[in-house]
Amino acid sequence: MDRKSKLRSGLLFGGVMALVFLLQNLFSQQASSGKNTLIIVVASLIGGLVAGLIFVAIMSWFIKSRYGARGIQFELEIGESVVFQSPANHNKGLEAVGGQLLLTNHRLVFKSHKVNIQNHELIIPLAEIAQVSRFKSLGIVNNGLEVTLRNGTNERFIVQQAESWIEKLSNRS
Repeated sequence: MDRKSKLRSGLLFGGVMALVFLLQNLFSQQASSGKNTLIIVVASLIGGLVAGLIFVAIMSWFIKSRYGARGIQFELEIGESVVFQSPANHNKGLEAVGGQLLLTNHRLVFKSHKVNIQNHELIIPLAEIAQVSRFKSLGIVNNGLEVTLRNGTNERFIVQQAESWIEKLSNRS
C-alpha cells in the first residue's frame, strides 16, 4: 500500500469516525450552549483523526504480517513469469475477500489471505478472458476491475492501479 493510498484510507476512515463521534456526542450530551457544541465538534474531529491514524497503522502492520500479503505465496508453472501483482479484494457474494491478485504470462490468479471468511484461490487462464473493464466499488469509488470470461461469468476485484491492470490485461497477447 503506497503512501497516497494510506493517506486516502486514513482520511476516509477518520472522517467517517469523526462524523460518528459527532452525532453520538450531539445526541448524548447537553449541547445547549455554543461552547459545548464547539467542544463536541473539536473533540469529534480529533477523535476521528486519531482513529484514522490507528486504522492506517493497523492496516500497514497487517499487510506486512504473515497473515496479510506477505503470507501469500504463489507457485509458478514452468515457463511462467510474473507480469503484475498487487493487493486486491475479490467480490464473492457479500464479502470482499482480501488477498493478492497476480497476472502472469499464462493466467490471472487471486489468492486470499488467511483472515477471511471465504478463503479461496481463483485461477483464470488468459485465454478465458473475453473483456476487462472498470467499475465503481460501492457505486462511488472508481477502483474496480471487472473481468468478463468467455462463458459470460464476471469476476470483480477491488485493486490499486486499476488502469494499470486493465492495460496489462488488455495487452496480454
